[in-house]
Amino acid sequence: MRKKMRKTTWAAVTAVAALACLATPALAQVRTLDAVNVYAGSEQPNWQKLRSSESRVRARGGSPEEVTLETTSSQHVSVITEDELNMVNAMNTLDVMERLPGVTVTRTGSLDGTIVLRGQNSSNFRVPMFINGDRFRGRPAFQFMMISPTELERVEVIRGPASIRYGSDGLSGLVNFVTKKPKGTLGERFTLQGGQLDVTYRSNGNGLQGNVSVEAAGNNVDFRAYAMARQSQKYDTPAGEIRNSDYKTAGAGFAAGWMPNANERYELSYRYGEIRDGSSNATTTENNWGRRVPLNIHQGRLGYEGTFEDRWFSRIDASLYLNIFESLLETNTISNNGNTFRRQTNNVRGPNIFGGHLTVETPRDERGLEWAFGLDFANDHWLGGKTRIETQDVATDSWTDNGNPRTGRKFTQFNTGLFALADWELRPGWSINAGSRFDYYLSDTEVAFLESEDLRPLFEAAQDTSTTHWTGSIGTSYFVNETVELTASYGTGFRMPWHSEMFSSGWNGTTYTIPNPNLKPEESITAEVGARLHLPKAFVDFAVFDTRYRNYLGTVQSTYLGQPATQTVNLGKVHTKGLELAGKWQLTGRVNLHGNAAYVRGTNRLTGAPVSGLAPWSGLVGAQYVGGNDAWAVTGEVQFAKGQNRWDPATEYRTGGYGVVNLYAQLQLDRLGFEQLQNTQLVLGVTNLFDKEYRSASTGSTMSRPMSELNPLLSPGRSVNLTLRTRF
Repeated sequence: MRKKMRKTTWAAVTAVAALACLATPALAQVRTLDAVNVYAGSEQPNWQKLRSSESRVRARGGSPEEVTLETTSSQHVSVITEDELNMVNAMNTLDVMERLPGVTVTRTGSLDGTIVLRGQNSSNFRVPMFINGDRFRGRPAFQFMMISPTELERVEVIRGPASIRYGSDGLSGLVNFVTKKPKGTLGERFTLQGGQLDVTYRSNGNGLQGNVSVEAAGNNVDFRAYAMARQSQKYDTPAGEIRNSDYKTAGAGFAAGWMPNANERYELSYRYGEIRDGSSNATTTENNWGRRVPLNIHQGRLGYEGTFEDRWFSRIDASLYLNIFESLLETNTISNNGNTFRRQTNNVRGPNIFGGHLTVETPRDERGLEWAFGLDFANDHWLGGKTRIETQDVATDSWTDNGNPRTGRKFTQFNTGLFALADWELRPGWSINAGSRFDYYLSDTEVAFLESEDLRPLFEAAQDTSTTHWTGSIGTSYFVNETVELTASYGTGFRMPWHSEMFSSGWNGTTYTIPNPNLKPEESITAEVGARLHLPKAFVDFAVFDTRYRNYLGTVQSTYLGQPATQTVNLGKVHTKGLELAGKWQLTGRVNLHGNAAYVRGTNRLTGAPVSGLAPWSGLVGAQYVGGNDAWAVTGEVQFAKGQNRWDPATEYRTGGYGVVNLYAQLQLDRLGFEQLQNTQLVLGVTNLFDKEYRSASTGSTMSRPMSELNPLLSPGRSVNLTLRTRF
């Protein structure tokens, strides 16, 4: 069976590589790709003029934003643009994500945390994250801290099921981070095109963030390289300083592109990220604290994109990628009498993930029909963890060390999926889309490090086990007139249990984790209707959804060898429903109103208990004013959430409502009279202006401990932020 898995992997790789090469011949008609601007001979403008507008203050506008992700017309998508990222100047992607409709944040530190979208938590593998259209698999509890806002050009979120095109885990939506690309011109001579430098200071925690990048282009080649770093001390709240919330991170990377013609682009990219930080939750005390020392990731990617005329295919998109994770997770404990210090360091080796995708799209034919076909695969391999235990006798300063032996077993999970999507334009303004996907999973586990031989038959039976799954969807978009667009969709989603849920076992204090290799995939059915208003100076997006889950995974209490134990099981059915509203209105040339609001309600259909971690209402409202000559802009916003009216007292403390005021000012210094500071922008921000004490309903509680600033964790208090950004 293992030979079969290797053959399947290499067959998928060969298919991606071979099909990506179909488009290499020169083409008769030219269409320029978005990655770079292509000009020929004397038509080529000065690159400084091209780049001079990139850092300008801009009005938010009233038009919908385009996305790089491939979506259907019936799906609802939210975008945070680079202009908005520059205004917020966040040091944490979580602060960016909670600006989106229906997204709330569960915090476990300054950087650490996950998101909840339509009632589902990304930490539970139900809201996958992508980078440039490729799945960022492997560490869902840490994924949002492993990329900095300074690396991003935009953030895209599909709200609603996305399993057809993007595979497992897209139950309630997905997040795609689009990193910055080279923006030079491709002239005849390869030259340095310039770059960007920005520095951010955050008063809360004395945080500091820096980023530098350079770009070059010419001879059909483009290149961008960057380096970044950020650090902060412990952050403050109105209730006091949050223990163990400091961090230091560093990262670097490059993207190199080659365009044999204006239709095609190959890109080789690499990024490295490293994080050293502390986790903050109810277990964090003066005698007990956890650290990451560090988390790191290596990511390599080879991508291809081509657009074509007069072919049976109109677009090809393909990639191969390799992600290598490694973590040192440190738990420090001082005994109650202070005589002993114990440091346990878990070396989580992996996952190492090799994957890729291929998508081929056809032009719309005379019947109004166009197709998209795709293949993707990933081989997810965990190497087996190691555990080092060091113990100090404080009185004698003597240490014992267990030598860092391997204590965890190896896991492997291979997945490949095939999909087909059709979009049929019945008549102008009315389209129907439908699709289906088939997924194959092969899971394997090492039989080792068993605490009891009673578990051996369970693990041996789980070796080389395969699972298949079908999903499907249908949707429509109908323009009643030029202003009103109606949408509707019905689709299924699924989530394959991860190997950590099926095969993890061992003691956690006095509680034992029992493996369960027989877990079934979670399944969802979502019905959604919506409307979009396309006005000359405004855009409104509205959606109502109803999702029902079965084979829902959860943890139950049990016993093992007479001791307390837990096990992940398919425990039941869950029902979530809600609505989302987002809009923006360019009221005048200088005044913009914008905002969003979302309602969500979740219920366990077997027990009747509400799904934990949900605020019934949440959102953001704001206004922007742009000054004369586009030299400056001020923006005021209120982020809000309604207090919980349904919560499960067995699993969470009730959280109250809040409204947090944030202010931002953008100053274009060269247009304010400082002509020597060309393309330089100063951004001032005050977040949580009134220093309000608040916490997200999505942040977890530990019911065995009293409610405190750490349980559930409070969000940061007031902070003054300052960013200086220049392009050269």
